[in-house]
Amino acid sequence: MSIFSIFRRKKKDKTVLKEKSLVENENSNLNEELKLNIKEISDKDIEIDNAVKLNNKEVITRIVNMLPEVGNLLTNNKDKSYVVSLPKVSGKLDNAKKNVSSSDVNLNDVEVNNDVPLAKQIAKYLDENYKNNKRSSNAEAIVASANIASSYIVNEVKNDLDKINSEVLSINSFLSNEYKSKIDEISLFIDKTTKFSDEIISDDNRRRERISQIENHISVGIQLLKQAIISISEEIKDIKDNYPKYEKQVYAINNWVLNLKALYGLLAELCKLDYLYYQGSASLESCEYDLKQVMPEIKELLLGLANWHQIEHMKLDVNMETGEHRNTGLKTMFKKLLTRAENHRDIEYSRIPEVVLGMISNQMNMNISQYEIKLSEVFNKEINLAIIQGEIYYYQNMVC
Repeated sequence: MSIFSIFRRKKKDKTVLKEKSLVENENSNLNEELKLNIKEISDKDIEIDNAVKLNNKEVITRIVNMLPEVGNLLTNNKDKSYVVSLPKVSGKLDNAKKNVSSSDVNLNDVEVNNDVPLAKQIAKYLDENYKNNKRSSNAEAIVASANIASSYIVNEVKNDLDKINSEVLSINSFLSNEYKSKIDEISLFIDKTTKFSDEIISDDNRRRERISQIENHISVGIQLLKQAIISISEEIKDIKDNYPKYEKQVYAINNWVLNLKALYGLLAELCKLDYLYYQGSASLESCEYDLKQVMPEIKELLLGLANWHQIEHMKLDVNMETGEHRNTGLKTMFKKLLTRAENHRDIEYSRIPEVVLGMISNQMNMNISQYEIKLSEVFNKEINLAIIQGEIYYYQNMVC
């Protein structure tokens, strides 16, 4: 029987959970003219290192086409910087889309010059070819907000993925082919989903299909994570009576620790993508619910792992500071017979390999806080869009 059969559980109906956690839908006044909150800012107001630059041509074009005011800010007064505050999406996106006319912009006509920022080039094109005096509506601003929030989440996932994938590659081949292939499949799925996120978001059918796929991968990932937790728990049940056995156990545990760490990271990214493709109709809390339920087990396991090492160190006289362990039994006797060491300590103690010391230290101090989901409810917050010298940035925290 495979591990997937052993640990398979009835899939929880996440749809019910999502419905309980839906963001309040406020669809009134979508057709009303919007008075954009535009404020000129100085360089002191901007923390550029904490900003996410929007450099996707399609996203920028949709923003400036739906919000002519933004296009004007890019085209005119190019030496000034502005903050444009857009309304939160907050469950209004589906109805907002119905109130927004499709764009007639032909992206093939936009020439990108490396010396000219992309946003400025597109704005210039729109200004010359699609002049109109209409003001933006609330609906258009909401759709623009959704595009910006989506770009932010995709950027967050891409930034995390390289490091997680390197840890996935470091997982040893001791894993069964079935187990390892499931981890690889999740990793490849996330990579492909982020690369084509804009296409998927633009098509509601593909978006709904992708949500289903994401939640299936989360379910499988949780099963794999629980298997890692159980395997580590089994490894630390017994206290070893000599150092060689302890060292062998350190290697065995390390394989599963690497596995647990990489899996948790992948699951965190899947939760972000789940939130992304719900496009503000479900809360972040509901999207990360399953993973949060496993967190107490992981914390208890890591505490137990650290305690197991401490007990072994006291029993076997392992000194992490000097990188030594006390010899016992026949090893001590042979050392006394075969070595000419004048220092008694050289007979009583042996060096611990550096690689083993590293494993022990990592296992005793391991935490997964680096992968905890720190993403805020970006679809349920006002969007701050900064326009700086012809380029567009999204800020989670704006000082102005």
